[in-house]
Amino acid sequence: FLCLMDIYLDVDRTLFNTALFDELQWSILRREYAVDTQERARQKRFFVHNDGMYYYDFSAHMKDIGLDPREVYSALSQSELGDGRLEYKGVSELISWIRERGTVRLLTYGADDYQRLKVALCPSLENLEIIATKRGKGHFFRKQPAQEGVWMVDDKPIGDELPDSVNFIQAVEYNDIVPPQNISWQLARSPREVQILLAKM
Repeated sequence: FLCLMDIYLDVDRTLFNTALFDELQWSILRREYAVDTQERARQKRFFVHNDGMYYYDFSAHMKDIGLDPREVYSALSQSELGDGRLEYKGVSELISWIRERGTVRLLTYGADDYQRLKVALCPSLENLEIIATKRGKGHFFRKQPAQEGVWMVDDKPIGDELPDSVNFIQAVEYNDIVPPQNISWQLARSPREVQILLAKM
């Protein structure tokens, strides 16, 4: 009996180079809308805190400086940032590999519109199901029926928050995340290593 893989992948700092995106989006906003570079320093004012975590409300920030968020999303999604540069090396191969062996979904934390923009900028993530949550990932999985073959890959050390039925791999190093000590889960130092670990299941 072959148990098909059911893989949930985080987006920010797991598949998507969030730091590079943050830097490049502001240069595009400056180019397209003459937005002052000082605006980037105001991001923290638009952090929404929830469940001991926070996400950035980009739409609220754009409205605050007098821009229509939908227009900005459209400009960013049609920009040169969609050429694949924001995906980490090996993401495309990882997604193709999982698709041949089961289901891959994106489980991402943050505002739905902003998270969907990031995914839209990644050619390899086209047509994948996107679940954007504003609660912890453990909360999401506890609402799902327990089943075998479920894996979560994330840059945050959330292994202890997940139900026992969910296998966890933490993405580290290639994304500047320092590997934690004394943990009960596996570490992957590249998207290729994620694939190698999943192949051993």
